[in-house]
Amino acid sequence: MKSQFDDPLPLSADRRTITAKGPLEWASGDAQHCRISVVITQGNLRGTGDTGNYNDDDQTWDCDVRVDSPHNGQWQVGEVHCVGTITMSGPPPPDAWPAQDVSLQLQQAAAPA
Repeated sequence: MKSQFDDPLPLSADRRTITAKGPLEWASGDAQHCRISVVITQGNLRGTGDTGNYNDDDQTWDCDVRVDSPHNGQWQVGEVHCVGTITMSGPPPPDAWPAQDVSLQLQQAAAPA
């Protein structure tokens, strides 16, 4: 099992939430389920996110990462540092997942109905 972060990652219009996401590449013999945990930093901003369970027929993962420090911080368009961890439901362990620097792409606010 291996993964990485998509580049760019979507940033919400209020700049408080990044949608972390990427591919899931299953190998023959991998355990049937996994979870992903992420930590994203930008300067003194930090956010974490966790996914639910993914099965071996899922091809992508995603989770929301809100700024959790400092209070009321906002992500800025530019690069963020991303660290991902894959937790498998059984052996074998996932492949190494090096940290990545990826860019953010600001999403437009939804138009009023």
